[in-house]
Amino acid sequence: RKARASARDVTIGASRHARGFTLLETLIVVAIVAILASVLAPTSQSMVVQSLESTARILAADLRLARSQAIQFDTDWSVQFDLAENSYSLVHTGSGTPPVLNNPSAPPGTPDGEYRVELDRLGGSMAQKSGIQLAGAVLKMSQTNVTNVIFGPTGGTGPQRIEDTEIWLTSGIGNQTRIVRVTISWLTGQVWVDRPKMFSPPS
Repeated sequence: RKARASARDVTIGASRHARGFTLLETLIVVAIVAILASVLAPTSQSMVVQSLESTARILAADLRLARSQAIQFDTDWSVQFDLAENSYSLVHTGSGTPPVLNNPSAPPGTPDGEYRVELDRLGGSMAQKSGIQLAGAVLKMSQTNVTNVIFGPTGGTGPQRIEDTEIWLTSGIGNQTRIVRVTISWLTGQVWVDRPKMFSPPS
């Protein structure tokens, strides 16, 4: 009887110990997950900001390229935006025959002379998209939606367009959405990029 009682006590004690150890393990795992979440969340947000800023700089560089081509060859160059395809293209829309432009980062099979940039590919890959979205292009004062920016021989967008043009890029989900603005001066065609900021939907 004593042997049976002792064996039973050992079993109960082991069971209690096992339950206590499992609870301790759970608490440790929860603590580790909380620590990782606090470390990884700011890192993820920082990566979103960096990717958004990098993409905005690429867009700004392409806008400046179109402007310089228009000035150098005394013609019109258009940057056309396709929100549905999340892309933009550089297209010669003036007279004359300036040199053909090719996008050095274009995917294989892109026709010669087609300068098209897919935002999903900037900072992303074939398997995973970058998460950058072309949110829209508007005239700064009237807030009229537009689908292109046309640079003339003097570098600006006038006299056809006498308002600065704003292009908006976004990245992120929900309250973690970041937005950045690229602005083109109608008078000079100069381009500048704002710092990314949190997106605040209109109330």
